[in-house]
Amino acid sequence: MNVQANPAKAPGRGGIILPVEGDRWIVTLTGSRGCEPTADPNAFVDFTLSLGDPVIGELLKDATPIGDIATTHATANRRRSYEKLRQWPDGLLVLGDAVAGYNPVHGHGLTVAARSAVIVRETLRATDLTAPGTARRLQRAVSRPVAVVWDLAVGQDASYPGATDTPPTTADRFLARFVDRPVATGARSPRALGALLDVMSLEKPPIRLSSPDMLLPMLFGPKKPHLQGPPLTEAER
Repeated sequence: MNVQANPAKAPGRGGIILPVEGDRWIVTLTGSRGCEPTADPNAFVDFTLSLGDPVIGELLKDATPIGDIATTHATANRRRSYEKLRQWPDGLLVLGDAVAGYNPVHGHGLTVAARSAVIVRETLRATDLTAPGTARRLQRAVSRPVAVVWDLAVGQDASYPGATDTPPTTADRFLARFVDRPVATGARSPRALGALLDVMSLEKPPIRLSSPDMLLPMLFGPKKPHLQGPPLTEAER
């Protein structure tokens, strides 16, 4: 269950609770500047109850913590555009976080690294590893999945006050609006939500947001009323 932070209502608070092995659950809380969650176990549930919806806190009230709280402030998005260098040494390839590290709240880093590895494998099936220029070709190839996810991450984070040293550019604001419209549509259309989650989970490329599943509900409807609370039955709770 995910309670999403809203960049339009800073500071942003969010939380997610996921089932893991051994009949256990992992809970992650997030807060933008001025509203960061702490490592104080006595404040953990109170923070969850302060989210846009208190459902995570309600689910945790009777749960037993089995580990300490781990905190991190390493939430910056950082990208190094090695593919733009005019010269690149043969035999060297940079992958994963060494190319781009994302705010971990988006959960995209491992997926991008895996996609980059697949691109390397596919490229080397048709190209000799020792051929001159292969490393440069690979470095350019692995930048493609990096660029897609970078736009998604920065388009959301740049809207928070203090997220960057400079105000969002026109391109940043356009990208934020590009993401906000499908999000608003997905909140009222299961069909559109499916398309949105395909993109946000990196199952499909962003062009999926231009599919009829998204465009028809966005432009013409039908749109359901906004939910008044989490769509959980009593049995699910």
